[in-house]
Amino acid sequence: MIRTLPDVLSKMRLPEVVQSLLSEAPSVTVAPDVSTLADLAVQDTGPDGFHDVAYDVPGKGSVTEVRVCKVRNGIAANYVEPYMRRRDPDCMVIGDDQPTNKR
Repeated sequence: MIRTLPDVLSKMRLPEVVQSLLSEAPSVTVAPDVSTLADLAVQDTGPDGFHDVAYDVPGKGSVTEVRVCKVRNGIAANYVEPYMRRRDPDCMVIGDDQPTNKR
């Protein structure tokens, strides 16, 4: 069951500025457990099985930050820009030749 924001905020001690930001946000979803969070992460997948996390950037339009998909053992997040992969630009390269359900 997804909890309502007032229910969650009543159980947390947050700085006033954070409470204000959350209460004024158009929508906030709080997952009660990891399983629900994983389901939410891929709920809007396209026909290719991926969900793109994108933001509207003034002057640029929609910018995709990461492509998310459900895999056998959880969720995979593939950052589209190498600089977002932190120290190793090849960190999302598969390190073995074991079977996979993704291309």
